[in-house]
Amino acid sequence: MENTKIQDYIESNQQQWDEEYKSNVWDYLSDITEYARYSVVYGYIRKFIAEEGILDMGCGTGILYDMLLDSEKEGYAGV
Repeated sequence: MENTKIQDYIESNQQQWDEEYKSNVWDYLSDITEYARYSVVYGYIRKFIAEEGILDMGCGTGILYDMLLDSEKEGYAGV
């Protein structure tokens, strides 16, 4: 019974995310006003990148991926 509640919660969140993306709620993330935030994250990647690669949790439309060098993209996984 408890698993059903968790599954329903996950499904409702997925529907909410889908609706938000379809209605362009998250488009502001690709605006120049957000560039500073991505630059800070990219700075940490350049400083601490490991051979194992980069795991980007909550990657959205992949804006950070577009900032990476080709060699860094090889080890990138966005979720």
